[in-house]
Amino acid sequence: MDFIPSWITKAIESEKLYCRKCKNVFINNNLKAIGIRESIRQFKKQTLFVEMICSNCKELMIFELSDMTLVEFSFEIIEELHDIEEKIDKKNNGTDKKKIKSKITIKEKNNDIKLLQTLKTSEEFLMAMGFSPGEIEQYSLKEEKNDK
Repeated sequence: MDFIPSWITKAIESEKLYCRKCKNVFINNNLKAIGIRESIRQFKKQTLFVEMICSNCKELMIFELSDMTLVEFSFEIIEELHDIEEKIDKKNNGTDKKKIKSKITIKEKNNDIKLLQTLKTSEEFLMAMGFSPGEIEQYSLKEEKNDK
């Protein structure tokens, strides 16, 4: 994966997760997916999960990190990217090198944050990302068939 928020990698390292099949220790390189889904442990709760594949035996493991909605997760990603951008700016301010500027303005970021705060459901988030209602419904139907 190209971009993994640092707090997720720290959480994986601190949990010391073992493969249930071969007892190999999972590391951040085993991470294959991060997402939001309904919790297995708590009914009707959304949770942040990571999907990991054992480098030794190829066993799949899904681990729930914390209760989190899609909007909350989006904010976490935006904040992490903002922190990275600030570090780059601070590093470049101390040198004569040309400053790297984001093509996204502060006004655009603030507008995106305001938009994310108004979204209440995953469907609203997907529509804000450019999915049509038909595409969302088509995905939901596939998901329901897989659950049966």
